[in-house]
Amino acid sequence: MNSVSKIVVLHIVAQLVLLVPLPGQNVYTRVSVSPRSVYVGQPSRYSVKIYTDTWFTDGAEFAPFNQGDAFVVPAANQVGSERINGKTYSYVEHNYWIYPYNEGELELPQQKVVVHSPAPGQFKALPQVKITASKTLNVIANPPNVDADNWVVAQSMSRKDTWSRPVKTIKVGEVLERTVDIQAFGTMAAFMPSLDWGTAEGISIYPQTANLTTETPDRTSAIIAREKQTVAYLFEKQGVVIIPAVNLGYWNVKQHRWIDRSLPAIQVEVLPNEDLSVLASHKEMLGVTIGEGETPLAEEQTATSIWMKLLKWMIFSVAAAVFIFMFMRMINQLIRINSKRRQSEAYAYRKLIKTADDDSTYYMQLYQWLSMFSSSKSLEGLVKAECSAALQKSFEDEYNYILGNEQNSETKRAFFKVLRKELIQKKIRAEGLNP
Repeated sequence: MNSVSKIVVLHIVAQLVLLVPLPGQNVYTRVSVSPRSVYVGQPSRYSVKIYTDTWFTDGAEFAPFNQGDAFVVPAANQVGSERINGKTYSYVEHNYWIYPYNEGELELPQQKVVVHSPAPGQFKALPQVKITASKTLNVIANPPNVDADNWVVAQSMSRKDTWSRPVKTIKVGEVLERTVDIQAFGTMAAFMPSLDWGTAEGISIYPQTANLTTETPDRTSAIIAREKQTVAYLFEKQGVVIIPAVNLGYWNVKQHRWIDRSLPAIQVEVLPNEDLSVLASHKEMLGVTIGEGETPLAEEQTATSIWMKLLKWMIFSVAAAVFIFMFMRMINQLIRINSKRRQSEAYAYRKLIKTADDDSTYYMQLYQWLSMFSSSKSLEGLVKAECSAALQKSFEDEYNYILGNEQNSETKRAFFKVLRKELIQKKIRAEGLNP
């Protein structure tokens, strides 16, 4: 066995040793980073997995995860079970996307996690504090054959190029507006490069401020960066002019290559215009100071047309702002309603009934539902303290089918239906309401 093989074997053995809990220990963590080496702007998946040989009575509590030299975006969390060294463990997995914005070694520090899981043979869980392992992420610069000013890493990129009017009918002094809408999947707006519109003889170019947004549909979908920018071309001379090309592209990580999405140069035949006052009017509208010897201000009819366009734009902007406000308010209300529903006793009860035949999540859902009635009592203690003698007798007779070694999903569902009815009725009487 050569030295490299020995190192690999020792590494695997060390990882297996970390997965074996010490005597009396029933909870441990494992941290992974994939990939371990990325380009600037390329996301890496940071995962914290928490194992227990019993079950979880509550969600794991993480401190806020902030990272210098990188953006941190929460990803979809997972729960499940895994068989390790012949023993079955339940686990919860918290995931994040790390977007580094500086090259070099990025240190991912230890994290403190509070875990709620009972010891073997117990039902009540005491909080356990676990410290995760630190990790290092290697961040490298873009390849030398790619322009750093246009560098962006993405899964895919689409662009939409729209014009305010056909280019074949342009006359001297007229303005042509162009809007470019770019969507890049798997990156953030902060990494989107600024578009270089270039310069050209016979054309004045006036780019507006780009609108940059980052969309996160949900934690299971790719992040979408969007850049939308409008530019105005003022044609000042008759004849053939060239609208410059716009360099654009992205680095595809899966294909390990640069994919070009540039906008090509466009040749335009500018027609003569008898009304040369249009050029001066459009220059003033675009914010250009008129110098000596240039055409004076436009006629009153042209100025009126400009003000009408501005008025229409203002009305549209106000209407759009009102619509966005009402839409966001409705979304926030729906989020609050859904959050309140997920915290209700009825929701916890439905989850318990659904998992009655799933041993990996049954106990977790059971104690989440019981916490709605008592934060400290076990199922047995709650039945003895709050329920009728008939239900207590039923619990004793059917204990083995509810919590024992011969659990039966139908028996559990029937028992919890009666138990819930008695607990709710007692709660209503305690609050002084008429059931």
